[in-house]
Parts: sequence; structure tokens; C-alpha cells
Amino acid sequence: MKPFLKWCGSKRQPYIVNKLKPLLGDKFWVEPFVGSGALPLALGVKSGIFTDANPHLIALWEWIQVGGRASLDFPSMNTPRGYAMARQQFNTTTDSNLKSELFYYLNQTCFNGLCRFNSKGLFNVPYGKDRAGNPKKINYLTDFSDYRAVIREWQFYTQDFRETIIAAPKGSIIYCDPPYHGTFANYTGIPFTLEDQLELLALLSAKRGCTIAASNSPVLESYYRESGFRTELLTVSRTVSSEASTRGKTLELFATLNV
Repeated sequence: MKPFLKWCGSKRQPYIVNKLKPLLGDKFWVEPFVGSGALPLALGVKSGIFTDANPHLIALWEWIQVGGRASLDFPSMNTPRGYAMARQQFNTTTDSNLKSELFYYLNQTCFNGLCRFNSKGLFNVPYGKDRAGNPKKINYLTDFSDYRAVIREWQFYTQDFRETIIAAPKGSIIYCDPPYHGTFANYTGIPFTLEDQLELLALLSAKRGCTIAASNSPVLESYYRESGFRTELLTVSRTVSSEASTRGKTLELFATLNV
């Protein structure tokens, strides 16, 4: 199943699915940076814990899980003015259902599917146009029932990756796909620093009784290897990025532990 969200670095290509499928088995899935949930959707994960520091993202997942259905006319809103009004409404409304619906619309309509908030917690990604400068043709979803059927046993929490990893039950598989070091890593208004990367690595290295898999920037390969991980660099495609120069083929670190 393809994700319903656009997400920078989203994983659904065979190169990563085929790496994780033999590791999964019937293990309980734990993902501290759920994003678009592309991998568990592709793998058909039935149950697990899915967390993120972005409360709007988790709220959208929960909205879909309990039967959320779009009521807004997304196609008619797909104009620069409509987008600006929707972004303003998203940043000011206290209606949780409307906020989730608008978050989905913004994700589909914004520039390159970016998810970015400023230091005040306001979504600030500009409107996305096609190469000719016209509104993009977008197939918006209004009915998420197919996804609701798949994620009915998924547990969602807004929390820091540290809490998620520490609480991961023995025998589970933990997959980590954090903001990559050396790329834009300030999506929530709070930067994800090298210190965060190293703390994440330390927590994963100390987690006994769990299968660990992680994706990250290749510049961190030596850190993972020195922490006992088995590492390899995979050639991957990037189609959604804030910079045209970073789209296309690139290298990505894939690391495993306790396999």
C-alpha cells in the first residue's frame, strides 16, 4: 500500500522493503520517526508503535484511524490564494479535525511535499507549482477507509524518539529513519543536531533483545560501524526534495544490529 502523504526521504522502494522483509517476521514494529509510514504500509505491518515529535502528523494518523473523511473541496482550493488561506487557517484553528484535514491538504499542495514549521510552530512552506508555474494536478483523497482498515491496530503517540526506543518491548523490531545528518533537519522548528544523532545511536546500540534497523546519511557510517552495526551504502532515488540538486540517485546508509 502506498502512503497517503508526501514525505521527504519516504521509504517504499524495493531496495529497502526487501532488506527489511526477512527481518520482520511476526515481530512487533516500533518506529520513532513514523513520517508517512511508507515502510510499514508496504510491508503490511499489522501492529506496532508509531511515534513522532510532530503533533500534527500524529493527529492526522489518529484522525484517519477513527474514521476521518475529508469534507473540504480540495481541488477548488488548489490555487495560490486558496493555499494561503488554508495555511493561515491551519496555523490558527483550534478545531482538531479541521486541522488534520488541512494538514493533509497542505502536505499534498505545498512545495515539494515539505513539512516545515518555524520557531513559533507555524507551518511556513510555500505553495507548490508545476514547472510551468501553474497549479499542480493533484489526486486528493477524501476517503481514507482503506488505510483505516490497515492501521486499526497501530498505536500512535506524539513523543520524543528517546521515550519510544527506551519503551520498545523485547523481541520487537525498531526501525529508525531520522532527519538525515547533513541535510535540512529543522522540520518542527527545533533542529535535529549531531548530538541528537549520536544519542539516537547510543540508545539503539544499548537496546538488547530487539532487532535494530536504521537508515541515515552515509557520512555517519563510521559512527554506526564503530557502535557494532553492520553497515552498507545503498544507491537510492530521491524525487521529493527542497533542492533540485539533491534529487536523483544518491547514497544512503542502511545499518542493522542484533540480526
